Amino acid sequence: MSEGTDCGRAGISETLGAPYREGLHESRVEPLVPATLKVLVADDNRDFAESLGMLLSMSGYSVLLALSGAQALSLALRERPEALILDIGMPELSGYDVARGVREQAWGKESLLLAISGWDQRRDREASTAAGFDVHLSKPARPERVEQLLADFSARSEQRRAGATAVPNLTPP
Repeated sequence: MSEGTDCGRAGISETLGAPYREGLHESRVEPLVPATLKVLVADDNRDFAESLGMLLSMSGYSVLLALSGAQALSLALRERPEALILDIGMPELSGYDVARGVREQAWGKESLLLAISGWDQRRDREASTAAGFDVHLSKPARPERVEQLLADFSARSEQRRAGATAVPNLTPP
């Protein structure tokens, strides 16, 4: 019989067979990101959302999951994630609606918004830009591309924070 292994605060679990469980205890995987970035993944396709969430959690991100647009916006307003990965065609509210709702918030103006959608016509990309998305990726998106976008955003955020907290040297030369 296999056990469930907790993979993050979103309650994602993975069932592993005995050889894999044993391997997890033998080596430690270092997160790819130095600081924990809070990422909201929202998609009405549960398998997609949970798979991407698990991958990001294993890479060191703090992952929140939502399975509808309304749930995504509610969770975003409560948790204030630094990055959001949103499907466009979700029930209740579209990804466009969620993006607009996030961008209206002071904290949301600096968030990274990634659209991942099967809708990939020119008009879909234009609508994503108009709604406030930073990037529009078509499904199936390459996980390494998503992780690279998050890592780049995280690095830029760290640089901004370091610049904002740096004390200027006021001593004359």
